[in-house]
Amino acid sequence: MTKGKPTKTTNPIHFEDLDPHRFEDLVRRLIYDFKDWQNIEPTGRGGADDGYDARGWERIAQENEEEDGENIESKTPMDGNLWMIQCKRLKNIGPKKIKEIISEIPPKEKPYGYILAASVNFSKKSYDIFREEIRKRGVMEFYLWGKTEIEDMVYMPKNDQILFTFFGTSLAVRRRSLTSEVKSSIIMKNRMMRIMGENHSVHGSVLVRDIKDREYPYTGEYEEKGQKPRWEEYQASQQHPLGLIVHIRKFYAYIDEEKKTFDFSEYVDLSFKPISNQRNGYSDEDSVKKEKIADFCRYLPRKNRAELYINGIIYYKDILILDPEGDFHFKCPHIFLDLDPKMRLPIRIIESFKAGDEEIDIDEYKRVKVFPTNFPSPKKKGKVYKNKLEDWDSRVLDSIARTMSDIYDIEDKLKLKTGDAVLISESTSNEKTFGLVTYKHDTTVGKWLKGQMNKERSLISIEE
Repeated sequence: MTKGKPTKTTNPIHFEDLDPHRFEDLVRRLIYDFKDWQNIEPTGRGGADDGYDARGWERIAQENEEEDGENIESKTPMDGNLWMIQCKRLKNIGPKKIKEIISEIPPKEKPYGYILAASVNFSKKSYDIFREEIRKRGVMEFYLWGKTEIEDMVYMPKNDQILFTFFGTSLAVRRRSLTSEVKSSIIMKNRMMRIMGENHSVHGSVLVRDIKDREYPYTGEYEEKGQKPRWEEYQASQQHPLGLIVHIRKFYAYIDEEKKTFDFSEYVDLSFKPISNQRNGYSDEDSVKKEKIADFCRYLPRKNRAELYINGIIYYKDILILDPEGDFHFKCPHIFLDLDPKMRLPIRIIESFKAGDEEIDIDEYKRVKVFPTNFPSPKKKGKVYKNKLEDWDSRVLDSIARTMSDIYDIEDKLKLKTGDAVLISESTSNEKTFGLVTYKHDTTVGKWLKGQMNKERSLISIEE
């Protein structure tokens, strides 16, 4: 069960944060390379603009005839096609407002081109009205730029300086930052592979430390404040292209693949931390709790026994410092991260349920109540039988002891009960292997022949 991760995107540009004159400046900057201009005038800045926020003259090619009859192109200063640019930073512009804006074109002037730029998105009807009204004016080229069109232009690489000037952000700077980040991640990945090995699966402890911590390895100050030390040991599991996968928590779980149900208990964390356990040992309370829940799970049907692994990816890009050797307190790689006050890792959490070596997707499963809040004391063991299987073939018994497989008792002739123990095999050195009856299940030969018994993990589990 994997939690979704939001996609990183660039936020929309807030044109409404610009005052009207600044919005005019933005549009004027965007049109500089729109045409081959002879001149552009910011008429809107002067107050009485006669309907123009900006106007420009587009250079046009003229033909001069020389004495030999050949034509050549020449450009005459200040001659060109007149363009009118109108800028509107309004909250809403509908078809009616479009007509009103176009009516502001001076009757005596007939521009060759016209651009209406606004900080809103236009409807289809607004585009249609714009074309209809502007054509009535005899305008040859015309463009209606809404918020989407202007945003597209601002985000073009050639306009990155405009983006930075008006909105304080730069995609070029961001790209350079991303390049540095990727390079740093690759360097960290290669270092991690040299330390942990180049295989996909890895094993070994790592110590995650907060780079802001100044107390390591002493826990006294944190204990006085009722806080956890700002370092924690984790078991590495796999090397991912983006980082190192570590076990964060591990719990007993229950899975029913037929009914599509599951449950798990956080009563005891089963994650293994060899260095921490060696230094601190197990408390009596932890030992009692582990014994209780282990005994409860032992008597679940084998087909339903599972474990919930909560793993996390420590991203290479988030690793600030990697100490490959560690120290005599924690002789393992030390990973320095910038952790928040609650000691939460900046990692992606991955949850997976496993029954044996099989990983089970529970996206469509429903959680049911199987595990109690308080677990009872371990069950008392039943009778111990040393001669129940004395007539069985020794090779069969050795196979059962070796593979920890079930025993099938035809017509319940053995009369074993849950909690009973039965001698499976005895070596020449007098080492005995007993099978504990943890769960009894009735089935038929027909079901067994159909392969159902592969899922009916039941009768007896083997314990040394």
